[in-house]
Amino acid sequence: MKKYWLLALCLAPLMVNAANPLKEAVKANRQYQADKQQINHRLNKTKRSLKQVGDGSYVEGKVKQKVNRASSKYTHKINKAKNITDPKSLKRKANNKIKQEKRKAVDKWLNEE
Repeated sequence: MKKYWLLALCLAPLMVNAANPLKEAVKANRQYQADKQQINHRLNKTKRSLKQVGDGSYVEGKVKQKVNRASSKYTHKINKAKNITDPKSLKRKANNKIKQEKRKAVDKWLNEE
């Protein structure tokens, strides 16, 4: 009987730290997904750049970027006016807002203690 009490006393601090394993799992999963996405982004960007340098299209791409940045003020305004009434754009905006609200609710839940 004493062995069980001793075991329970030793495990008590561990159980206090793991008060809510679901919250810890959600936090760990979020961190894992963020790290995974960041690594994949860097890897894909590097592969793309290496491929462009090998093809010789790297300089052409940079020139196109500069031209697009210079003209983006006007094209952005035109595209914005088109998207105001586009049903796909409206649906995407609504879905993004719903996802954002879900994330806020989960963040609030995670921060509760």
